[in-house]
Amino acid sequence: MAEETTKATTPVGASMTEAAPRTSFDILRTNFIKGGGLSDFVETPWDHNNYRVRFNRAGNICCGEKADQLLLEKPAKVFSLDVNRDTRGTFLRADASVTSSLHVMDLGVLHCSRFLACAKKRFCWMEPSWGSKASEVPPETQFLLIRMSEPTDGEQTYAIILPLLAGSFRTCLEAGEKGTLALRVESGDADVQSHRLQDLAFVSWGPDPFALVKRSLGAVADKLQSFALRESKELPLSLDLFGWCTWDAFYSSVDGDGIIRGLQAFRDGGVPARTLIIDDGWQDTAHDADSRKQTGFRASLRGAVRGATKLFSKWYGAKVLDGAAADSAPVALYGSLATHVLKKPVLANFISSSETSDFTKRLQSAKASARFAGSLRGSFPDFVAKLKADFGLGEVYCWHALFGYWSGLRPSQTDSEDTASSSPFSQNQGCEIRSPQPMGGILRVEPQLKWDPLTLNGVGMVPPSSASSLYTALHAYLAACGVDGVKVDAQSLASMMGQGAGGSAHVARSFVQAMEESVGQHFGTSAQCINCMCHATECLYAYRTTSVGRASDDFWPRDPASQTVHIANVVYNSLFIGEILQPDWDMFQSSHESAALHAVARAVGGCAVYVSDQPGKHNFELLRRLVLPDGSILRAQLPGRPTRDCLFSDVVGDGESALKIWNRNSCNGVVAAMNIQGAHWDRATRKNVLDLASPTAVSTAVRPSDVSDLEGGKEGGRYAMLATYWKAHGELKSVEKHVVASEEGVGMTLEAKETSICTIAPMRYAVAEDGRRVEWAALGLEGMLNGGAAVLGQRERVRSGGDGTTSGGPADAEIQVRGTGTLLVHCDARPVRVVHVSGEGLSGSERLFAYSEADQMLRIAYELAETRDGGLRLQIHF
Repeated sequence: MAEETTKATTPVGASMTEAAPRTSFDILRTNFIKGGGLSDFVETPWDHNNYRVRFNRAGNICCGEKADQLLLEKPAKVFSLDVNRDTRGTFLRADASVTSSLHVMDLGVLHCSRFLACAKKRFCWMEPSWGSKASEVPPETQFLLIRMSEPTDGEQTYAIILPLLAGSFRTCLEAGEKGTLALRVESGDADVQSHRLQDLAFVSWGPDPFALVKRSLGAVADKLQSFALRESKELPLSLDLFGWCTWDAFYSSVDGDGIIRGLQAFRDGGVPARTLIIDDGWQDTAHDADSRKQTGFRASLRGAVRGATKLFSKWYGAKVLDGAAADSAPVALYGSLATHVLKKPVLANFISSSETSDFTKRLQSAKASARFAGSLRGSFPDFVAKLKADFGLGEVYCWHALFGYWSGLRPSQTDSEDTASSSPFSQNQGCEIRSPQPMGGILRVEPQLKWDPLTLNGVGMVPPSSASSLYTALHAYLAACGVDGVKVDAQSLASMMGQGAGGSAHVARSFVQAMEESVGQHFGTSAQCINCMCHATECLYAYRTTSVGRASDDFWPRDPASQTVHIANVVYNSLFIGEILQPDWDMFQSSHESAALHAVARAVGGCAVYVSDQPGKHNFELLRRLVLPDGSILRAQLPGRPTRDCLFSDVVGDGESALKIWNRNSCNGVVAAMNIQGAHWDRATRKNVLDLASPTAVSTAVRPSDVSDLEGGKEGGRYAMLATYWKAHGELKSVEKHVVASEEGVGMTLEAKETSICTIAPMRYAVAEDGRRVEWAALGLEGMLNGGAAVLGQRERVRSGGDGTTSGGPADAEIQVRGTGTLLVHCDARPVRVVHVSGEGLSGSERLFAYSEADQMLRIAYELAETRDGGLRLQIHF
């Protein structure tokens, strides 16, 4: 915490209670486990060994069991280590020589073989970057994972540095002078100053990178008491339901007829949407009165000035600004022109442009706009009720921005029914236009924020102390209309609204936590929220109760260079964000040329699956590999993350590394491998760019050990692996089955945008009637991308009079499944029969099955109707 010259806001504590049941499917799994014989999957518990870092005699920061591994050499003497009993790591504090709202402190020379940084690419989004020297650490780095030595050097040690929030100050890492690593500390309010700063950063180390991240963020959550971890939060039902978002289908022109046509198309295609997100376009918004169209000579003159300004800005941007350094003279010149001499014509061009006009609008009331409401052929509540009745929707969400709309609220000078004196839109409540003030750190990443539409137009906002009035107005209206939750966008804008309001951390925490409280009050649970544009740590470290957040920049259907970059961003950002929120990997379009790549990623991402298809433009064959006929999905249990062997590889730009994503299902692991080389985010031009050379094929291997904490195969650690290979445009290339040991890899070569999904099931052993031991493993639902998630439980069931050993009587294989289709089971002997079991008895109806001696594959067909009430239990008798 910082000793500040203005009063700091004390964060409300976050309860770290036992996690609530995730979804109905988790409850099914738990109930099945209680029957005996199945190990529940939980993430590795915290290791309570000492993972603190220490100063050595030379004043260097070191890590390791003996504190003999040099991490930071010769840090500035302003730093000291927090002395406490928490052995999970160490908090850094500093006593600067001056009192200021901004400090840049030298952490010294970084010693490592490789690092992974999650750093801001824009004020609201992060992306991964890789390197081995402090000079390669990008500005606005919010997460730094470090590999201390090369993989060939024996047992690995990893370290982590997490910049934190220190009271009303936020911190980030950046390259310092003379090849050192620096810690940037700024409040975002010139009046919030300090020299004594505590809890600036957290530093720890350990042998397991995934356990290290989890343990470290747990320590930070306990210390800051302003946010809670994902595992302690309730997750929304929408995560397990297929969804449709209106954004890329209609953008802000969404209307009632379009929504009905879209839902009808999915139902007719046999892939019913069960979640609907009505995105931007439903709200009552307008430009400021003085920005409306005018006539006469002055209007003509202004039009000519706007036209000339537009031409100049376009030319100057393409010829001068594109690639110019953030601190260069050309950037400073245009920033000065756009905020002074040319401010009015530049803003007028933003207002008149179809691409930026919405960003300059403000919210006039909490109700739906006359245009949208008029398209519903009735009231908004009746429309929502009809959608749920006609299309079987389980969840309807509506979009809004953290400050109401992109440019916030439109202050009302006179009271009306919608803007009474108690309304957040009323000037009586302090609603006013405030200009965003980007801090120096983010301007190094995104210098165009100086002349952004929001910066020039200002943002209408209530004081942080009155934030709850905004969300009460919005959410009470939506809840009364039958809406079930909200997608809350543009949240990191709060990081630029701190000037004169107590600093960015205070503003973000006030609005985010008021929003969370309102969601819980009006929609039954705070889980009914998708946080978006939320990667500023001021937001991430404020989420006490909401549990879902976007992991990456948008899916951009018209930007070919962004497709593979998007996948890399969601996967690597999830390593950090996934400990706080269940990452949302955004929508995609099923008919897009890169749809197969996005589908495979989401199949293993542990995220919601939703698309933004235009009505009539669908790839239902692809969607049926993700979505069951009842509209539910086969979702993996955890946030999808990169496997250990590609954590520190540049999977988009080194020309040789494949991306591998791991996750776990109830009874097996899943790994997706893909070739996403060939494009990257260029920090100089601030754009996604395609590399000139065509992406080449990459080779990799998938191993059971890629799945962290995967249950070991019994008696020697053997696993059955089912690998499916997919071409870039979605055609199934081949299917292979392997039996492998834990460290044994299945090699593969992937062309550009080709993918593979491998289900990895631990081997189990049943006993046949004649005493033979039978090796078996349930692999999942055939034809689905993550078919292994259809297996809810598995165990050996000893028959009456036996003990399940080769000498004491038979034991059958018992499997609990959901979904519909054909269950694949590896077994090295032909079954005698397969029985559908009801209750705990052994009697039941026999099932038809097919068995192939050649590939030792058992196929059992079953129907969806049989799995709706708790799943279908199958016993396999050998």
